[in-house]
Amino acid sequence: MKRDFIRILIALLAVGVLFVGLLWWLNTGEDATDPLDCVYLSELTDEEITDLLIKKAEMENQ
Repeated sequence: MKRDFIRILIALLAVGVLFVGLLWWLNTGEDATDPLDCVYLSELTDEEITDLLIKKAEMENQ
């Protein structure tokens, strides 16, 4: 009984470590420093939309 409890405890600890590692890995991604990263298109002006489309076309051509 005690041996089973220890095995379950070790398994839960391993799953917890993997989960925390996954969250840390996902959180260390690229920061959103561009103010246009997270906006609705309806909030942008025509000029800003045109700039975004030009940037997208340039990125696709590279």
